[in-house]
Amino acid sequence: MTAITVNGINLEYETFGEPSDPAIVLVIGFGLQLTGWPEAFCAGLAGRGFHVVRFDNRDTGLSQKFADFGVSDLAAAMAQKMAGETVDAPYTQVDMADDVAGLITGLGLGPTHVAGMSMGGILTQRLAIAHPDVVRSATVMMSTTNHPSLPPMDPAVQAVLFSAPDDPEDPESVVELGLKIYAALRGKGFDYDIDSYADRIRSDLERSPDLLGYGRNLLAGIAAPAYHEHVNQIKAPTLVLHGDEDPLFPVEVAQFTADNIPGSRLEIIKGLGHEVYSPDLAPVMIDAIAGHCAEN
Repeated sequence: MTAITVNGINLEYETFGEPSDPAIVLVIGFGLQLTGWPEAFCAGLAGRGFHVVRFDNRDTGLSQKFADFGVSDLAAAMAQKMAGETVDAPYTQVDMADDVAGLITGLGLGPTHVAGMSMGGILTQRLAIAHPDVVRSATVMMSTTNHPSLPPMDPAVQAVLFSAPDDPEDPESVVELGLKIYAALRGKGFDYDIDSYADRIRSDLERSPDLLGYGRNLLAGIAAPAYHEHVNQIKAPTLVLHGDEDPLFPVEVAQFTADNIPGSRLEIIKGLGHEVYSPDLAPVMIDAIAGHCAEN
């Protein structure tokens, strides 16, 4: 792994496959480091003839932190937004999308296939709107346009996702919460090994124990301007990839995305929740993403 300075900050990234192959940049979602894209998944895409780049979003993993801002007051930020006031934040999702553009340009990848999950799917859409010249194709996975008319997240699952560990100083408490979140998000169609997933959380904590950046990532979404009215400007060939058991974004959310991005295609994976970890899932996603990128 290595770092690159783009958009005024340092981003940590890792690559798989041959640099001479067409590139796919993977944009991870909230609460995950670049390791959230399993190595087998990345290697599988590389085996299909792609140069795969995964990276840590700003304020997560080994990328640049914004610790001077401190702990995010998300409730106050929402109140500011509802009142039409400027939200106090060190950066917004606009900056995070610009980071992806900077990464693509800084690595000399040229127009690039971009695939993002959840928050990463939001950043992928923002990237395709603001920087169409760097996006060869887009894959929007388990994500949303955040249009106000869309059905909300399952409140019980949302409560689990945004909860805190009982003891933030105890790594095993963090692992326990991570397992609880994954159990709430996953679908019934794909198995996973609980011990292996727990070990991955422990490894992530050893890699980067500072978790406060995730709150600032959430704050970045609250502080950013809405983009749902601009998704019809996306020119990149787009695949909307979604699970029929996603508890955060129901299928109607994905259908709305596909209906509003011109020429996009919706693919629903049966038994998929809001997840990328399961080894059984990797071949399904590799086929979908590699097929879409190969066509474009």
